[in-house]
Amino acid sequence: MSKYSRIPPAVAVDAASMPIRVKTVAIVEAPAEAVATVEAVDPMVAVRAKLALVGNPNAKVTGVRSAIPKLAGSKAYAAYALYSEGLTVAEYCAAVKKFVPSKKGTLCLKYDLTRGLIDLVA
Repeated sequence: MSKYSRIPPAVAVDAASMPIRVKTVAIVEAPAEAVATVEAVDPMVAVRAKLALVGNPNAKVTGVRSAIPKLAGSKAYAAYALYSEGLTVAEYCAAVKKFVPSKKGTLCLKYDLTRGLIDLVA
């Protein structure tokens, strides 16, 4: 018997005769208490849900700070200055493309969302 295998080398194994294991997964809707518990354990769960909204052009920007939390005179400052309450993702991306052509609107949204500088609602 080989030191790396439990099958003696003289025994031939036919792959077709091996049993096949299939796992089935049931999708169940979780109660709100369980979701709140998961969010408390992993705070990035809520952020990932918000990041999914970046792909929705009709999602609206909320929670914009009045004081811009970026370095004055930088491209990031100019991009953050374009935010306003109720602005849609599509409108923001178009404004960034027009006024700060070297930046991408979706990347700015993702960065600011993950750091809690803005919020998105569907």
